[in-house]
Amino acid sequence: TIPINASRGCPYSCFYYCTYPVQQGRKLRVRNTDNVLNEMFHWYSKFGTKNFIFRDPVFSINRNHTIELLNKLAKKKIKFNICIETHLKNIDKELIKLFKKAGVKLIYVGIESGDKKVLIDSKRTTIEFDDQIYKVKEIEKNNIRVKCMYIIGLPSDSLKTCIKTIAYSKNIFSSYAQFSVFTPYPGTPVFLEYKDKILSNKYEDFNQWKMIFKHKNLSPKKIRSLLNRAYLTYYLNPKWIIYFITKKLLFKN
Repeated sequence: TIPINASRGCPYSCFYYCTYPVQQGRKLRVRNTDNVLNEMFHWYSKFGTKNFIFRDPVFSINRNHTIELLNKLAKKKIKFNICIETHLKNIDKELIKLFKKAGVKLIYVGIESGDKKVLIDSKRTTIEFDDQIYKVKEIEKNNIRVKCMYIIGLPSDSLKTCIKTIAYSKNIFSSYAQFSVFTPYPGTPVFLEYKDKILSNKYEDFNQWKMIFKHKNLSPKKIRSLLNRAYLTYYLNPKWIIYFITKKLLFKN
């Protein structure tokens, strides 16, 4: 699999803690769609690569550009397997159909939390929870897998809200779930707020697997326990195991 970009930059409010704007800026810049396709066919002709992961912060943020690229991919004789990351608010039935035709097999979406107040305090904009569940189901109905991404230990999280998020992940019931620990990365606005509460000066500890600042409600030990609980209860859920095995049989291509 080769990483590729069709666009760079993200103007969304979650730049408060997200590293994409630190790396790429907040201004959106899109590549010429023919240029993107030429790069993909270059790697295909050179190495036979058919798997591509788009590292755009929000792949479908510019609807016209996205539709143009998807239509061109769908018309090509070579069918690529594509992974993208985007925001659920930018996805509708028309785009889902185009995703499928273009060869999109997996979509990453950030859910973050199952508690509205926690989301607001984190400056995270999103769609209503019912709409999130509906859109994930619509995507998966079209044989495109979804990986929902959640964050444990957001600034106003408590034991109760973290458990609520874990429970919400099971309601969404996507093919994959990723649980990460909230991390104030250097260069983000939130780091300036927490710089006096940071528990480690080793950058290798900023890995989303451990609590690296003094949280007002949760200890590093409790965070580790919640993270373990999230993964174990999600992936050892008999309902998920049966569902995943059934879906896997459908993905023979």
